[in-house]
Amino acid sequence: MTGENLEGPVLIVDDEPEWLQTLETRLNEEGILTITYSDSARAIDEVRGGLMYNVALVDLCMPRYSGHDVIRIL
Repeated sequence: MTGENLEGPVLIVDDEPEWLQTLETRLNEEGILTITYSDSARAIDEVRGGLMYNVALVDLCMPRYSGHDVIRIL
């Protein structure tokens, strides 16, 4: 898989820095652009503000907004 078929970046939202970095690094190695947030509320604000993405990878267990909440809002 390479990033050449994706029209936009992958949005990654995870409150655990190790997972966030691992996912970002692995996808970037495949030529896939990523946008990362460790704060679910900030990710929601950015999307509401017009941030465009192709796919979202969201941790289900996060403080403030769960991954389920984030997906529902997005």
